Amino acid sequence: MSKLHIYSKVKEEWSNKTADGDGTLNNQNVFDVNITWGSVSNGKTYQIRQGQQSVGDFYTCRAGASTGGTASFEKARNLAVNTSTELVATPYAISVNMNEETVRGLEKGGFFLYAFKGVQSTQKGGAPTVWFKTETFSASTEITWTEQYQAYSSTSELVPNGQIKASAAYDVMLGQTFNITSDKGIGEVVQDGTSGAISILNQTQTQFTSGISQKVEGKDSPLCAFPQYGNNLNIMAPIQKVLLMFATNTLNTGTVIYKAYSPGGLFDLTGETSREVSYDINKGWSWGGSTWGQIIPANADLVPLLIESSAALEKRALAALAAW
Repeated sequence: MSKLHIYSKVKEEWSNKTADGDGTLNNQNVFDVNITWGSVSNGKTYQIRQGQQSVGDFYTCRAGASTGGTASFEKARNLAVNTSTELVATPYAISVNMNEETVRGLEKGGFFLYAFKGVQSTQKGGAPTVWFKTETFSASTEITWTEQYQAYSSTSELVPNGQIKASAAYDVMLGQTFNITSDKGIGEVVQDGTSGAISILNQTQTQFTSGISQKVEGKDSPLCAFPQYGNNLNIMAPIQKVLLMFATNTLNTGTVIYKAYSPGGLFDLTGETSREVSYDINKGWSWGGSTWGQIIPANADLVPLLIESSAALEKRALAALAAW
């Protein structure tokens, strides 16, 4: 065993020492680290330095622990291993402009700004989840995200207003597959998969809830949830459609939502990296009338808006299965 020093990222530098531990680094398989100081969290990626090294490789935590406990790590697949920054991912943004009267009214009324994001899938039975939530907004509020994803498994039930909490989450890229190999929901990410999509293959007889998360405002957050039956394959492709709404309901990220709580705006960023929209507390959403925006009325069914079926995705999935 070696002395290991575990760092998290602050701004653009891996400079925040989070924990110390004893263990043996393994770039091929999951390995354990006995935490002697500090703590690490499941699903988060860290830089681990061995001994007196000033730099290290990147590893994703698969089982969190604090002082005296045992954490598990796996070599991160979508981070650069020889620099202090992540691989470049396309940044996206939506700017929401509001007048002073609207901002004051929202604050006084206890409103939250919620965001949901769309996916395409070959399965039915899925539901959107709260992807982003904030009660901090001003005359110009920007929501930013990148094309960085995780595939997750969960034992949380897929029920209306239920919160999906990941039992295991793995960094994954489009075209890869998360194989669930244990009844605990853990597994591995492999290269085989459907192009432009994220696949989750349950190799056990245990039913889970599964889905994908996407990084928004620097945090990985679930954007959908599907039933993941034993020995079944789910295929999901994230798309650049974002639904925004202000509501007084207090909901956590990861909460399953089937109906719109208030009027919202659905905005399509396909082929673009940014959009600018406006919101008025009395008049609602506006964006200049372009075809990339759509008003969504309160109580509208969100599933057909955010969980799309796709013949093209089904065709790619069949081609990938034939190649396996």
